Amino acid sequence: GAIQVPGATSDVNRYVFAHDSKATILQNDLRFTREFDNGSVRHTVLFGLDARQYRLDQEQAFAVGTPLDPVNPDYSVAQPTALFTYIDNISTQKQLGLYAQDQIEWGDGWIATVNGRFDVVWSDVEDHLGSDLDRRDDAFTWRLALAKRIGDVTPYVTVGTYFNPQTLSQSSLLADPETGHQA
Repeated sequence: GAIQVPGATSDVNRYVFAHDSKATILQNDLRFTREFDNGSVRHTVLFGLDARQYRLDQEQAFAVGTPLDPVNPDYSVAQPTALFTYIDNISTQKQLGLYAQDQIEWGDGWIATVNGRFDVVWSDVEDHLGSDLDRRDDAFTWRLALAKRIGDVTPYVTVGTYFNPQTLSQSSLLADPETGHQA
C-alpha cells in the first residue's frame, strides 16, 4: 500500500479570481467614391474619414482559495471574499484616420492603385491603483500596387507602409506603435 507521511495532505491549492469588465466600441467610416474617365484611363477615387473609440472599464482581483481534496472534493466550502485587486483602470483609445485612394485602369487589364492615409491616435489609461498614462501618436502610411488581369487570374505587386497602435495597457503603451514597410 501507499506510505502515509504524517501531516501530509493530498489537497490541491486553488485560487479565486474575480473580474468586472465592460468594453465599448464606437466606429464610423464615412466614404465618398467617384468614377470618371480621362481619355482611355478609368479612375475610381475614394476619400474617407474613419473614426473609432474603444473604452475598457475593468477591475480584476484574486485571493488564495480553500484547498480542495481531488479525491473527495467539497465545493460547498465558502471561498474568500476579500480579494486583492491587481487591475483597476479605465482605458480609452480614440483613432481618427483620413484617407484617399485612386484606382486607375487602362489598356488590356492593367490596374494601378495609389493610396495614402493619415492617422492620429489618442491613448489614455486612468489607473486607480497606479499612475495614469496619456499619449498621442500619428503616422502617414501609403501603398502602391500594380496588377494585370489575365483571364480569371490577376497577379499583382505591391509596396507600402503600415502603422498599428499598441493595445491598451500600462506596459504596452510605454512602447511605440508598430510601424513598418511591406514589399
